[in-house]
Amino acid sequence: IATHPVSALPVRDLFAANAKLIRDLCYASSLSEEEAQRFLLPVIVNLARIVHLVPASEDSEDGHHQGYGGLFRHSLEVAYYAANEAKLTIFDQGETPKQKFLNRRRWILTTILAGLIHDVGKVFINAKIVDGNGLEWGENEPLLDWLRRNKIKRYQISIVCKKGDYFYR
Repeated sequence: IATHPVSALPVRDLFAANAKLIRDLCYASSLSEEEAQRFLLPVIVNLARIVHLVPASEDSEDGHHQGYGGLFRHSLEVAYYAANEAKLTIFDQGETPKQKFLNRRRWILTTILAGLIHDVGKVFINAKIVDGNGLEWGENEPLLDWLRRNKIKRYQISIVCKKGDYFYR
């Protein structure tokens, strides 16, 4: 079992650690502040509740988001880069200029949302989460909700890969 348990941080701490990237993503979305509050930020909050501090990968030569919270950060970065690419893309070639203009922000938001959730399955497929007493996350609720419901302050992450269990340290 991993020797360094992870603290059950609240979502606000995950947001604080990624504040600049989240602000940049909101700006890149071309949404108004009200629209970002309504359509984008709730998805980011739910993503943080689901993936919490799970790493994005267990072993890569470049250390690609291997650290605690790596999956959350990776998802934010993919969404940010997707937003910027979407701004350069015309998605609805056959539409009138007016309709293209009206649809532009929808396409950008759709691209951002796809970027945010593109790897969310990793936490359900590749991660085994247990508390200090061996209580295992059942994957039927967001990880953070499970931590809160069971009053778990620290947990351990193991990443299951083809070679067997890799315990994240």
